[in-house]
Amino acid sequence: MTDWQVGDLAMCLNDTGWNSITTGVSRQGPRKGEVCKVRDLRARPQEIAEGPDVYLVFWDFADAAFPESSFRKIRPSAVSEIEKLRALCDVPSGVRA
Repeated sequence: MTDWQVGDLAMCLNDTGWNSITTGVSRQGPRKGEVCKVRDLRARPQEIAEGPDVYLVFWDFADAAFPESSFRKIRPSAVSEIEKLRALCDVPSGVRA
């Protein structure tokens, strides 16, 4: 059972880079601290004997799936709090503080 859903925001915790689980070749993926929107959820590939049962697919990296254990789910309430603080500081939402 997973807590993840399509549309969730996920913050990357991985700072070691990414490798393809089938070829072992280095590949692009989210960087530590990067926030990505979940596009799809996939079950652990059959060729992987152990590891997370759920893999996340992101809009920015649609050709790859990443283990859920390498991400922290950002709750909608946290996004709401950030927007409230931005409003108090009069910072446009597209600008990084």
